[in-house]
Amino acid sequence: CGSVYFEPAHRAQSWPYTTERFGGMADFGRAGQLWADLGSTLSQLGADFRPASGRPQTYFGPTPGDADYAAYSMMTAMLTSGSVNPLSRLLVNERKQALEALIIPGNMQGGTLLALGSVNLGLARSNKMFRQLNEAIVDLEDRAWLTQDNLDSTRRRLLIDDLNGRYYAASIASNIGWSHRFLGDAEVGLEGEAAMLQSVTLDEVRAAWTTYVAEATPMQVVLKRGKANTTESEVVGGAP
Repeated sequence: CGSVYFEPAHRAQSWPYTTERFGGMADFGRAGQLWADLGSTLSQLGADFRPASGRPQTYFGPTPGDADYAAYSMMTAMLTSGSVNPLSRLLVNERKQALEALIIPGNMQGGTLLALGSVNLGLARSNKMFRQLNEAIVDLEDRAWLTQDNLDSTRRRLLIDDLNGRYYAASIASNIGWSHRFLGDAEVGLEGEAAMLQSVTLDEVRAAWTTYVAEATPMQVVLKRGKANTTESEVVGGAP
């Protein structure tokens, strides 16, 4: 179990709530001592808690009917295939420039989306954080995720998922509904994606990365606590 505390406004409500549900841990040796230490630390920190803010960049991808959709889908699967995504490994583990880094692909009626973003302390300057995020995204092209080994392992995983999707009734129904909504042809949902997955090459994945990320202009968003009245100068202004 775990609790995340961002600022003192939440602590007054969160700590009693957490204690009520998990306070019984005090009866279990070392866990009890850790629990007591946590309560003491929270009391001492007080107003030193800082709000966190997110800074995602959204990239717009192809539609499911486009010729490079298969390569794009494989690219997003390769980016999210590990226990730690390559952006988090770079920004959080290696460079210590963010609290967390996220890679979130998505499908919409008008096309696909790919959000790459970082979570930072709320006091961090937006332009500096976006600059660090962009530098990390540029460096991702030379990272280990974009390799033949990762392509092969990701393809195997997706082929297993595709096989399961054609075996279970609920998955088949989901595939039919997806194909009807995004492709306009429900019968395609019965065919599976094996042929599409087998055809994708590493060069095609690299090309998808170049087209839809490296050479694309993303939409930048700042997510933070407060009223929705942030001006453009607050987002891009200030010293780096």
